[in-house]
Amino acid sequence: MKPILTVLLIFVFGLASKTILACSCDGESTVEGAYKSSDIIVSGQVISTTDEYFPDSVSIKEMVALGIPADQLDKRLNGYYLKKVLIKVDKIFKGQTTSDTLTIF
Repeated sequence: MKPILTVLLIFVFGLASKTILACSCDGESTVEGAYKSSDIIVSGQVISTTDEYFPDSVSIKEMVALGIPADQLDKRLNGYYLKKVLIKVDKIFKGQTTSDTLTIF
């Protein structure tokens, strides 16, 4: 009887709630809004893309504290791989750069 009551309560509260999504986006995204919120806007060509590893130092310190040697830690589980993109800037629409190339992660 208890499982049925639990399911029934979940169902009732689910119907009673106004919003059941984990998050909601207010308004619509516009080009004007994106332009205003951006620090720099450029056009250019992608020169290269690479994967860069960034260690999660907190996680690694915790593992070492547990007695696992740092050189035996699997980097894929204790850090982050980000895509590094190098762009040659052709035109600047907003903002300033000190170089004709930008690096974006």
